[in-house]
Amino acid sequence: MTDLTPLFRQCVDIVQQEYKTSPTTAKQPYYLNDTFIKETTDFFHVLTNLNQFINETKSSYLAINDDTKLAGSIDDKNKIDEEFNYKVQQMYKRLNHLETYETKRQSLLPKTSGWFSFLDEPNDQDIYFETLANHRMQILRFLMETLNHVNKRFENIQQKRLARERQLNLLNFQNFEDGEELEDVFTTLDQIQQVPELSQQQTQQLETENQEFLNMKTSQLKQVEKVQQSILDIVNIQNELAFKLQDQGQQIESLMDSHADVQTEVQMGNRTLSQATKKNKRGANMLVMLCIVLGVLLVLVDYVSF
Repeated sequence: MTDLTPLFRQCVDIVQQEYKTSPTTAKQPYYLNDTFIKETTDFFHVLTNLNQFINETKSSYLAINDDTKLAGSIDDKNKIDEEFNYKVQQMYKRLNHLETYETKRQSLLPKTSGWFSFLDEPNDQDIYFETLANHRMQILRFLMETLNHVNKRFENIQQKRLARERQLNLLNFQNFEDGEELEDVFTTLDQIQQVPELSQQQTQQLETENQEFLNMKTSQLKQVEKVQQSILDIVNIQNELAFKLQDQGQQIESLMDSHADVQTEVQMGNRTLSQATKKNKRGANMLVMLCIVLGVLLVLVDYVSF
């Protein structure tokens, strides 16, 4: 049996040479090559880092006991609030710039002109630009929702921290008032004990004054408790209003998204209707031409037969 290895190697070399010399598919000239995907990817990475920062600092941020190593000082927490809010505002501005760029880019796209352009089938360039625009708008919408979610998470823990600090300050204020009352009582008792001899009338008068003083302090304490409860109610109402406003904002955004989806579906339906109308017109024209040709043939057949 003859050795066919050299012949096989020659065939392999020929095939490899053909693959090397085969022309690669040329890239279409209308393909867009900008940094939109890179910038949106970097934007999403920053959002991921912000969300991770919230997860890592949540425990120490919400801790209110300054004696523990876990808790941070109030100044540090206020600094975190300022830096985080500044970063979020910068992210909103950056996202706004991306939306403005994409809107202007879509407005500068070449549009098909002509009287019957709506009847023509979309070419590859139109399909490419339309798909790209929808894809980028979905990316921007996703980034906006993610940024709102991260900002809402931080606002929730920030409101929780401020509410805890208010409650702690109110408790400290109450303890301070109680301490003052005890000092006043002890001072009065010391003064009473230092009096060597008091008559019965003076003793009754002192007891009456002490009772009035106690009643006055008790009423003041009740008023302070009412003020504390009113402040807590106001804080709760503020939190509820903030949550309701955020929910309404999300509902408005969802309505806008639904409106955009409906507009896209209407445009696609109009395009499909235009294509179907064009095909129906072509079919009707062909049917009319066929009827005319058949009529002429019938006339010719009758003329020849007679």
